Amino acid sequence: MTKKPYQGTGGAIALTGGSYGFTQFNADVNVTDKDFKKLSLRLNTGYQGEDSFQDAGFKKSVFIAPSISYKANNNLTVNFAYEASSNEQTNQPFLFLNRSAPLAFNTLD
Repeated sequence: MTKKPYQGTGGAIALTGGSYGFTQFNADVNVTDKDFKKLSLRLNTGYQGEDSFQDAGFKKSVFIAPSISYKANNNLTVNFAYEASSNEQTNQPFLFLNRSAPLAFNTLD
């Protein structure tokens, strides 16, 4: 669920790191127009990247979710929200064998 904008200015930014190349960045920023006070913008975004204890494993993901809120009057508020994400990673190696048929190979090569 996308976070809705609120009246006021604020937010949070976090950066985390760890072993095996783990890096995580998150930002959540909210801004309200000082003069107009009916329009609020909020941006929630994140990045995560990590390697693996294996030779060729990795994961990279990016997330962005901007939202806009316009308060026309006390009874009507219009919200617009959008989410986009991208994920790129290697999968664990699997070896599927047909149990009813004899093996067609002697080595993994």
